[in-house]
Amino acid sequence: MAKIVKQIQKPDSNIIIFPNDLGLFIKHKRTSLGISREEAANLCGINYKTLENIENGNPNTKIGNVLEVAKLLGIKLIIEEK
Repeated sequence: MAKIVKQIQKPDSNIIIFPNDLGLFIKHKRTSLGISREEAANLCGINYKTLENIENGNPNTKIGNVLEVAKLLGIKLIIEEK
């Protein structure tokens, strides 16, 4: 039987300032797709703990892993200069 994934609320702002801001977007997208953390980690080719670190905004997580997870979940990141 498949695990039921509880969708979290979408962050209020689209502005990313801190690692946990992006982590919340990634977690929201994953949960809105109904994908468990284990499934998402396998799809992205990373381990569960790495995905947990990304979603929790751990600043020591490799940026390549963060960008790969965002891409595979369908999150488009755009750079805008002030």
